[in-house]
Amino acid sequence: MTAEGTCHGWIATAPSGSGGFGYDPVFVADELGCSFAAAAPADKQRVSHRARAVRALGADSPLLSRANVAWGGSPC
Repeated sequence: MTAEGTCHGWIATAPSGSGGFGYDPVFVADELGCSFAAAAPADKQRVSHRARAVRALGADSPLLSRANVAWGGSPC
């Protein structure tokens, strides 16, 4: 089983925000207008490529159930 999710954005010239990990401080999501590190966790989960891929699997997927537990709530 595979699924794909995308999140369009750009790389900032300087980091911003204190949350997240990896590229989050420099990745600015087009839909949010701020870096993933500066975004509220719920907003990041709403537009992230991982959340979109999980949603693409469908509500009946056991993977969706595991992701829901890992994120501490619904990624939708």
